[in-house]
Amino acid sequence: MSKLTTPVLEALCGQVTRERYSSAVYLTLACFCDERNLPGFAKWHRARSCEEMGHAQKLIDYILDRDGQVCVDTINAPDCSCFNVLETFTTALEHERKVSHNIEELASVALRANDLTTFTFMGWFLLEQVEEEKTLEEIIARYQLEGGPSLLEKELGS
Repeated sequence: MSKLTTPVLEALCGQVTRERYSSAVYLTLACFCDERNLPGFAKWHRARSCEEMGHAQKLIDYILDRDGQVCVDTINAPDCSCFNVLETFTTALEHERKVSHNIEELASVALRANDLTTFTFMGWFLLEQVEEEKTLEEIIARYQLEGGPSLLEKELGS
């Protein structure tokens, strides 16, 4: 028998889907960079894609640890229409801000259900989002300050 209420389980499963979608967003952005012969930026975005899949797996493992049934929904192809490299990072930042909101909502669902275990578990994700947004904001600022990709592209690829 599941130790998760239906609303909490549904919210967790929804977040699994969103994390998988996030992985697809970063993979799409990596391809954009690869197509423009910017392997450093592509490598950075690919690493984020793998990280997002890790987040999905962390959620799946938690659901299973709480005797819940995991629902893995299909994801749509992301619409990441970028015209330049800087837009790959601004697109990622906008996306991460949406993810932050979704995770805050999930934590609220857990709190309303008095599921303090899930609420505490979501704390890790909340702090991870602070880091994700801060990193992207710093990359965007550096890109703009340096006037282009040269040094930053090499640094992110290492």
